Parts: sequence; C-alpha cells; structure tokens
Amino acid sequence: QRRLVFVLLTFLLMGVVWVLFSSLATVGRIFALKLHEPTTAISWFLSNSTDPTSFKSPIENTSQYDIVHYTFLSVAVLGFIFFDLLYIAVVINYSSQCQLLHFYVRNIKDKVRHKAYQLGDAVRVCEEILIISG
Repeated sequence: QRRLVFVLLTFLLMGVVWVLFSSLATVGRIFALKLHEPTTAISWFLSNSTDPTSFKSPIENTSQYDIVHYTFLSVAVLGFIFFDLLYIAVVINYSSQCQLLHFYVRNIKDKVRHKAYQLGDAVRVCEEILIISG
C-alpha cells in the first residue's frame, strides 16, 4: 500500500511540475515575442489601412489600450493553464487507473501463489477486469 500511495503522489507531483514548467514557457513566450510591451499592436485592432506598420487603434486613450492589451495576455495565460490542467487530469486519471490495475493483478498473483485463491477464481477475476477495462 505504501508503494501505491508513493506512485500516486508521484503522479500528482509530476502534474504540478508540468503546470509550473508550462506556465514558465507561456510567460517566456510572451517575453520572447515582445507581447508584454504596450506598443505591440494587436492585429485585429489595426484599421483597414494597407500599411501594416501603421497602428491606428479604435481606442484613443493609451491606458484603455493597455487594459485591453494586458487583459488579452492574462486570458491567454489562463487559457494555457486551463488546458494544461485538463491534460494533466486526463493523464493522471489514465495512469492512476493503470497503476491500480497493475497492483490489483499483482495482488491476485500473490494470493494464487500463496494458495489463498483458487486458480479458477483468479482467472474469473482477470476476465472481469478485461471486460471492465474494455
């Protein structure tokens, strides 16, 4: 049981590390693309001008633009974190189910070895596991 708890806690800690590294990568991407600078033009804010270097924001006030700009960056970071948490939930769920099945089958094997289970009962349980796991 201690090994099972250790393995499941390891999966959980690996998920936390995954979120931290992904968040750092997202923030690093923002700085690498210079999206943190207030002069960065958001493409759909550009007017219908043919010159892509001319920046004409429909928001005249710079502080309003900054609020919108940093709101978009915050939503992007939170979106990446949300999807990472979703991926982590799926991966941890699948890996913990596999680990629990592994420990369960090993327990059945030990019981058959020590003659606590009859071989027919063990085969029936293994068949039920195959049916349940699909």
